[in-house]
Amino acid sequence: MNTTTSTDDRQWREQAICAQTDAAIFFPEAGQYPHAARKVCTRCPVRAVCLADAMTSREAYGVRGGLTPNERRQLTRTRDAVRAAVGGVTTTDQTAAAGTFETADQTRPLLTSTVLAVVLRVAGPVETGIVGHGLGHPERQVSVRIGDAVVHLRDPKTAALVRQRWDAGLGAALRLRERVSQTWLAPRQGTYPAAVSLQLTDQVRVTHRFVPADPDRRQPAHLEARIDQLTWQVCDLTAWRAIGDAWLHAHQLIRQ
Repeated sequence: MNTTTSTDDRQWREQAICAQTDAAIFFPEAGQYPHAARKVCTRCPVRAVCLADAMTSREAYGVRGGLTPNERRQLTRTRDAVRAAVGGVTTTDQTAAAGTFETADQTRPLLTSTVLAVVLRVAGPVETGIVGHGLGHPERQVSVRIGDAVVHLRDPKTAALVRQRWDAGLGAALRLRERVSQTWLAPRQGTYPAAVSLQLTDQVRVTHRFVPADPDRRQPAHLEARIDQLTWQVCDLTAWRAIGDAWLHAHQLIRQ
């Protein structure tokens, strides 16, 4: 939903479907689920740009990019918590930025950044958190925080698939130690992420394999679990169980 207009971002805002929609649906009453707004955002060609703009400006009102102010604040808190933990200034990856290019039949937002792969190394009791949005409604969503990653699930079948394929890695996981030293997680200065956010669809790909230790590269033995662009290097059984429990609870929640 666009709320302000400037010279720099006028082009992408003019493409937003909400520009031809009743603005009131993007500002629902307290406690009212924004069904209509989410439906508009789902079809909008500049949804990613709109959400990135709202996150950058910390817009406090209205549905933007399909997320409510509360949902945007939750993502921001995750990013800021990681930033505070490492005591440095980091940047967030925006999957789209304001700008357009002309095609033969339409104008589309110019993609200036995309995530090809993200590798996360985990060990010990990984911190997880699960939040449900609009449960019981067609536009339901469950957000799963696993360490530095936030994964969004909207389909019970997708949640079931991720859970089942994660559990299928048990054979490889049993080759890991119960716990390993947390020193394997020490980040290199300037490389620690602010946060990683990914939405999974029914086309999600999940693979896993055991990787032996490589002392020369200071790489511990681990289970390499890939879920789309995210790759987890799971260094011990404790971490594998913690993440598996998160997938289980997310599946149970989204089925409500």
